This record gives sequence, C-alpha cells and structure tokens, in this order.
Amino acid sequence: MRTFTTPADHVVFAEPSFVVYRLAAMAHGVDFTAVPLKNDTHDLEAMARAITAKTRLVFIANPNNPTGTYVSRTALERFLRDVPPEIVVAVDEAYAEYADAPDYPRALELRRTRNASSSSAPSRRSTGWRRCAWGTPWALPSSSTT
Repeated sequence: MRTFTTPADHVVFAEPSFVVYRLAAMAHGVDFTAVPLKNDTHDLEAMARAITAKTRLVFIANPNNPTGTYVSRTALERFLRDVPPEIVVAVDEAYAEYADAPDYPRALELRRTRNASSSSAPSRRSTGWRRCAWGTPWALPSSSTT
C-alpha cells in the first residue's frame, strides 16, 4: 500500500476478500472502495466503474480468499486492457496452487496485457514487476514499463 499510494489516493478491492486490503488502506489513511462480489466472485465491471481519478491501486485476489472463486483469464485480460495504465493492478495469487480450472489465469502470463502507458503517468508508478507483501501477488504495471 505504501509503495503505490499516499493518503491523497484511492484503492479498489472486492468484498469479501482478503481482509488485509481494507486494513492496510485504513492504517495508511488511503480512501478505498470495497466492491461487493457478484455470484461470489470479483465483479470486475463494477470494480472498473469504482475507479476514480484518484485511484492508484486495485487488488484482485485470484483465487479469492475467503470464497475460493476465481476470475477467468478472459475476464482478467479484459479488465487489464480497460484499466488506465497509471493504475497498478495487484493480482494476489496466494492460493494459486489450488486453482486447477483450464481458464484460470496466471498473472505473470498476462504482464503484457496492459495498455501502453502515457507520458503523464505518475512517477511513483511501478517501474516493473513487484511482489506485494502477502502471498504471491504481483503488481501489474503497464507493458511500457517492463
């Protein structure tokens, strides 16, 4: 949270999901939107609508904790293409070893899905792949930074 945001920023995550997303935002004074699940999984369309001009970070637990549901490769690719490149999408794959569905996406395989970056992107944006603090999530910067 501290790496990618300041108290002036905004974070988006699903709810219920890994409780530390909310706790970290609260601990660092970062405004957030907790988007309700749809059919027990991340509602990526609603999460995209929750993004504001102040949003700098989106968390996607895939598979989700505590529901165990996952976001499909097609849905995650679409989301990554649609999210502005200056926003870091942290895909938390802490439970990836339990996902055996053929359409389960591995975040590292999608690292080039992000739109090209504009030159106006914030300087604090990730400059490459960064492991986050929990499990094995990955921050997915735009493809122009990798």
